[in-house]
Amino acid sequence: MPTSSFLAIPIVLNEMIKAQPNSILDVGVGLGKYGILAREYLDWWTQKGREGKRTHIEGIEIYQPYIEERPLDQYYDLIRIGDALETIRQWQEPGKIIYDLILACDVIEHFPRERAEELMKLLLEHRTETGQCLFTIPLGELWINNVVPGDNPAEKHLSTWTRESVEEVCGAATRYTEIPGGPKGPIGVFVFALNSAKEMRLP
Repeated sequence: MPTSSFLAIPIVLNEMIKAQPNSILDVGVGLGKYGILAREYLDWWTQKGREGKRTHIEGIEIYQPYIEERPLDQYYDLIRIGDALETIRQWQEPGKIIYDLILACDVIEHFPRERAEELMKLLLEHRTETGQCLFTIPLGELWINNVVPGDNPAEKHLSTWTRESVEEVCGAATRYTEIPGGPKGPIGVFVFALNSAKEMRLP
């Protein structure tokens, strides 16, 4: 589905506010929830917004109808349509296109294991020197049997994960939170930071 657990929202939003990124990549835009929240709380709600500054927010979404069904251009500066891994592979040299914050929320499980591992590694390479990646990933074997809504095959879960298997690929998480995900199992929220997030700056 183009949505995810509401329990992850305060965790992701808090990480965004702490990081105060100048640039964000949202992998798997879906309904645009995190782009909208980033625009509201990083720009409109803060001194930065009152000074006329703007966070640069980009997204990648494989399923074009999600983007066509709702206006997101006031929240995202750019949305690329396509497979996230194929899109990022085209950027070639790590560091050529980099972001302060990269979000992949309920995305990794939609890739077969080998492609998912490559995607996570590439995303880590496209952080700025003080940047971070934030992944939310359903944990456990039961998530593989998801029901695909509508006619979007990209919603199929193609790999299963544990905290250990994610950290085997990405290294130890800087911060890790586990939230309830219902009868199928929990959802892990992983933050991988090159350096500690900046101090929280509120209005």
